[in-house]
Amino acid sequence: MEANSDSAEISKYFIYFLSIFVVVLLIVLYLLGQANVRKGELADTDCYTRLNRVIQLHESGKWYDSVLTRSNAPFGEHLHWTRPLDVLLLTGAWIASPLTDFKTGLFWWGVLISPFFLAASVVFLPWAFRPLLGASTSNLISILFLFQVGTLGQYYIGRPDHHSMLGFIFIISTGIILRIIQGPFNKTICYFAGMIGALSMWIHIESMLLIFLSFLFLGIFWIIEDDDDFIHKNLHYAAALFVFTSLALILERPWYDLTSIEYDKISIVHWVIFGMINLFWVVVFYLRHHSVFSLQRRTMRFKIASVGVVIVTLCVWILFPGFYRGGYADIDPRIVPIWLNNVSEVLSPLRGEFLMPLISLIGSAIVGIVYICFIFRKRSYENLKGWIFILAGILLFASAGMFERRLLPYGNIITMVPLAALLGVVVQWESTHFSTIIKSFIRPFTIMAFGAGFLLIGYGCQNMIGTAPVTKKIDMIAPLSQMCDELNKLSPIHTQPIRIQAFIDYGPEILYRTSYEVIATPYHRNAQGILDDYWIMTAVSDEKARTLIHRRGINMILVSSKSTEKQYYTPVNKQSTFYERLTKDGGLDWIKEIPLPDPLSHSYRLFRVAG
Repeated sequence: MEANSDSAEISKYFIYFLSIFVVVLLIVLYLLGQANVRKGELADTDCYTRLNRVIQLHESGKWYDSVLTRSNAPFGEHLHWTRPLDVLLLTGAWIASPLTDFKTGLFWWGVLISPFFLAASVVFLPWAFRPLLGASTSNLISILFLFQVGTLGQYYIGRPDHHSMLGFIFIISTGIILRIIQGPFNKTICYFAGMIGALSMWIHIESMLLIFLSFLFLGIFWIIEDDDDFIHKNLHYAAALFVFTSLALILERPWYDLTSIEYDKISIVHWVIFGMINLFWVVVFYLRHHSVFSLQRRTMRFKIASVGVVIVTLCVWILFPGFYRGGYADIDPRIVPIWLNNVSEVLSPLRGEFLMPLISLIGSAIVGIVYICFIFRKRSYENLKGWIFILAGILLFASAGMFERRLLPYGNIITMVPLAALLGVVVQWESTHFSTIIKSFIRPFTIMAFGAGFLLIGYGCQNMIGTAPVTKKIDMIAPLSQMCDELNKLSPIHTQPIRIQAFIDYGPEILYRTSYEVIATPYHRNAQGILDDYWIMTAVSDEKARTLIHRRGINMILVSSKSTEKQYYTPVNKQSTFYERLTKDGGLDWIKEIPLPDPLSHSYRLFRVAG
């Protein structure tokens, strides 16, 4: 325990109240139109695509059919997303069905689901890290969590996305692994850890980072210690992970697709890797009483572990060489400079506009590492294993977060652990040296300093180097939802499905709000849709654009010169493009402009392909 302060000065009931208050506050801000997301809208393209998946599942009832038929028309789009969040959203919409229609219930549950994961994270954080922080100090981590700007964005209202679910499960997984490392062998905990690990892998393969870190340190502690405790822990954790990964595969994929090799979602690749790790620990378990173990002990365990790592690494390299290139191993390289290099969540936060959360992460990591090193000098080995794991987690996830913004929240969460421990020491010192009145006055400032200190430094640095925050869609153009309403007014004129060419980031919302078909959506598996959209709009020759438009069977074209699409369609050679001619000159002989009412006419131009 880091601090035995005046015992529950920040009680669990305050944490419960805080979690409810945060959810209610976000709902009120959303309903009053004061949130970053407009009332009646969702946060980004992924949110609309997620609801499109759930609506299709509800209407078709086909669990294994996740192809969005109206996207990448006429071919359809097969996403790399999986079913767990779909099920949660579907369940919430069904529960709301006695009160409203399915789509409305789904929308409002989608608006609320991430704040509910935020509340759950606030409540479970003290439980997760109680083995290291103690009963009273562990509650401080929930307060620090609410200052983590780099993390809170994924829990924001109007964001039905799997990132909030992953953040919550990361907290639970880390808490369980800490209990495996710190405590005696418990088969139930090991199997629960394997089940949660498999669930997180089912949601998204970025969860492998925590799983591999867990295997690494469970293996290291097996090498160091002379009893069989960590053999049993490793064996049962690996077995549970393998069994529940098998179950996840069966639930996610039809039988004919079980052997498909895919690196961006759970597949036979990950099943084989976990199977090999499980096999290694089965072999070690049955050979543990062999004389060679008792004669050489740690040396032999180190040699066996090294051989096991080399064999697994080589087998994966031979069987699945693309695994080491990551989730984008199979991406069409042509869309990388066009689209992927402009996707903020896969870029480094070293870019100026993300400097504030980055400095907060780096500052917290440095303070946390220094404090853990201080703990190392004061504690015996038996009480350090959990802190060793946290230190490695800080180094791994803080580094990963510096290179890819979507991984930054994991670094934020794990760096809070030593920060909360240090805050607990400071709070205890204040309780000892100050009267109740003075303590009540300075304590909020102490917590604010720990929670917001590095954020303020980051904000100052961001202003000094002159980088502005990313411009939000809410400040740029008339709402796309209004444009979709106008498209719906036009659709009764047509008896056949209308296929519309629109900016890549408009596709998911158009699919959600209309019955139109679209070409491009912002997902790496829709490479041909991305390429055709880009080639059409950047075509120097109108004839080339016309050929591609006819090949795709496009009926309408929607453009806007007041959004990020203007930069997206700007070619390197600065030649005049089809997009520029549409936004400036209007229609051609074979394209007729459809008049739009105000204020839409100030933001968009809509064309009908006439021939």
